[in-house]
Amino acid sequence: EQIDEEMELQEKVSIMKEKEAKEREEAKLRDGRKGKGHKGEYKRFCTFCFTEYDIEIENCTHCSHETITKEERMQYLKEKLEEVKEKKRTKMERRAKWKNWVKTQAMFYKKTSTNYKKWDDMSPDSTDSEDKEPIVPEHDPNFKAMEADMMDRKKKRLRDTKEANKLKEQGNARLKKGLYRTAEKDYTDALELKKDLLPLYTNRALARNKLEKWTGAIDDCTRVLEYCEVFEDGFERSKSLCYKALIRRAVAFRGQRDYKTAQVDIEESLKLCPGEIDAEKLKTLNEEDMELEERIASIMEQRDGLSDKDFIDFTIDYLRGIKDEEIKIEEGKKESSFCVHPIEEADGKKLTELLLKSDDLLLYFIKNKGLICLKDSLLHNTVGIEVLDKILEKKEKVKEEFQKSKGYEALIDYLYSRSLNPEKKALESSVVKKVFGILEDATLNEFVRNQLSEKKKIKDLFISVLKALDVDENISLFGTLISFGSNLCFGKHMTRFRELLKKDFGDLMNQILEMLTYVIEKLKEDNQEKQEINQLQAKKMKKKERKALNEREKIFKKKIADRVLLKQTLCGFISNLALDGTFRNFFANEEFLGYMVDLLRIEKEQKNFDWVDSIERILGVLINCSLATEAQIFLSGAGVFELIEDISKITFYSEDHKTIITRLLYLLSRLVAQPEVILKIVSSKIMLVRLFLYFNKEFPDLISHVLKILFALFKLKDKLSDYTNQYEINVENFATQAHGFLKGTIDEWNREKFINYSGLISASLESFPESSTSYADLIPQLTQILKDHVDLERKNAAVLIAKMAKNEENKKLMVKHHTMEVLMSLG
Repeated sequence: EQIDEEMELQEKVSIMKEKEAKEREEAKLRDGRKGKGHKGEYKRFCTFCFTEYDIEIENCTHCSHETITKEERMQYLKEKLEEVKEKKRTKMERRAKWKNWVKTQAMFYKKTSTNYKKWDDMSPDSTDSEDKEPIVPEHDPNFKAMEADMMDRKKKRLRDTKEANKLKEQGNARLKKGLYRTAEKDYTDALELKKDLLPLYTNRALARNKLEKWTGAIDDCTRVLEYCEVFEDGFERSKSLCYKALIRRAVAFRGQRDYKTAQVDIEESLKLCPGEIDAEKLKTLNEEDMELEERIASIMEQRDGLSDKDFIDFTIDYLRGIKDEEIKIEEGKKESSFCVHPIEEADGKKLTELLLKSDDLLLYFIKNKGLICLKDSLLHNTVGIEVLDKILEKKEKVKEEFQKSKGYEALIDYLYSRSLNPEKKALESSVVKKVFGILEDATLNEFVRNQLSEKKKIKDLFISVLKALDVDENISLFGTLISFGSNLCFGKHMTRFRELLKKDFGDLMNQILEMLTYVIEKLKEDNQEKQEINQLQAKKMKKKERKALNEREKIFKKKIADRVLLKQTLCGFISNLALDGTFRNFFANEEFLGYMVDLLRIEKEQKNFDWVDSIERILGVLINCSLATEAQIFLSGAGVFELIEDISKITFYSEDHKTIITRLLYLLSRLVAQPEVILKIVSSKIMLVRLFLYFNKEFPDLISHVLKILFALFKLKDKLSDYTNQYEINVENFATQAHGFLKGTIDEWNREKFINYSGLISASLESFPESSTSYADLIPQLTQILKDHVDLERKNAAVLIAKMAKNEENKKLMVKHHTMEVLMSLG
């Protein structure tokens, strides 16, 4: 028994030792070992205290930070290594550039520089006398001359800098007006005076891009970038300037169809200024062009297997006269036309059919200069227009390629020469309309629109055709023409086409008023004819009479469709023009606004098939015109609010009426600047109920407009409270929504929204002080804003806190969070 006990004891001791050894091993594993994680076997690594672990452990036992796997550590080290290599490579490149620059400067100044080492060998001249009175430099005539020369140089530098800046401002003004050649000359002259004024290079690059002088633009941008890279150690110090240089150089590379190099500059610009909208748009456009180039290259490699390729090749060769032995171009003489034969009508139809059937065939056709053939074929007949009309609709990129080959400008020249030149045969109205239809469709493409809006000859053609044609006889053509002009004026910012139209301001305004009067008169006549046809349709009549009536109705519908197109495009055109102050001031007069209000009233009463779209466009005109105070004053007393109220009764927030409701509220947000409009809103049950209903996150398109209107209404204080009680409007729902908006704005900080929502809530507490407790939980965040922010954010937060402090419960919370102390400390 004693032996058994001893053996059992020994066994327990052995087990305890093994357990202790195992625990020590586990403790050792948990403690890990110091290392950099760049070699050896381990499973987890702590990047904070550099400890390697051979076991799976989520958090470091020393510092409690999260650990990473060996693979993640090795990947991180590889990335750091590549980063170091890249920095070293960049440093070597900059050093090489610096050495090249130093070498260039040394060569340049070699002849004029002084070798000071020669001074070491100088010895006193034997003829010099040591006893001779030394000449003090200030009395030395040579020194005086040198000093005068230095002063003259300084004055000249100041004079040159001032003149260069003056030329720069002059060039900027001309650039905005679209006078690119004179702007380029201004910048060049300024650079002759001040070569180190870097913005001159980027501005000249912009002008050269507009003039399609791609190489010059690239040189200007490269000079700026190289200077910043060498002397400023990168682009960060002059970020804005370098961003412009990169983007404008990318545009120039795209002009040379070097999309890959352009992509490098675009990506570099996005690294410099992440999220820039212009760079993002250019990147998307460039990637699409790169993809198209790759696809065309693939098609050209496999062209032998392309269906109907032989017909395309034969047609292009025939049009160009490549196989005609009798057509020879003298050596060194430029070919006058790319297309020497006309397109036959049957060939045109077959060509259209094939190109519409296959995208690959269309791209092959473009690559082989088919679009240029079609463009130049217009010198012979109009079949090419039919082909272009069909294929240009197929792809947006086809429109861009056609523009790059100056195709749309050729159509403009073609119209201008044939329609306005009495020596040549005038085009038929149907052909003119088709060409304008092509141009109208093209200007929906942003790239094409930006290119065409720069051309003065397009403005001249537009005005000439507008003045030459009779509206009633060419109403369909007028609709297409106005739509084309409207597209070219599209955009909130200044467009070149709008600026060009100002030169014909008087003629243009007369034409617009004439067309507007015509549209209103015809709408009234059409309504009478429509009623007459409806009455006749209800009567019994003979078969022959019924047939005649149906024919009359068919003609009437066609006539209505043309007038509707003119009405809608005219409203769109006026709306786009009114974005410019000069045109807006004209449209703000009572006569014009009276026409637009009449038109709105007619559309509301007649409710024709297009009434929704028409009302949207008319409201767009009134919104843009109401930027002028004169227009607000007139519209507030011209029955416009009553029309808004009536339209609100027949429209609901749905997919069909969303735009109308948005524009109604947008117009109303402009008109509340007039006190009488505010009183009309609060006395209208439907408008007041709708406003409080639309102040909801479910209506994101309406919030900004509703906010402005409510802000104006809250100035009425108790009077508004009386009306909300009378109409049984749930004010608590407003407080809930306002609280949600303000809290969301604070959590995801947005300065502009915070200013708007806090200002609105402060104003609302004047009318509904009992709702101040709804915002009590925001007191800590508002207190923090008082501490951390300045200007309007701090001011609005302080005003809101002051309004909320009138409530005792809120005041207790403010004491708890030391809000009042913070407020008092700010003075």
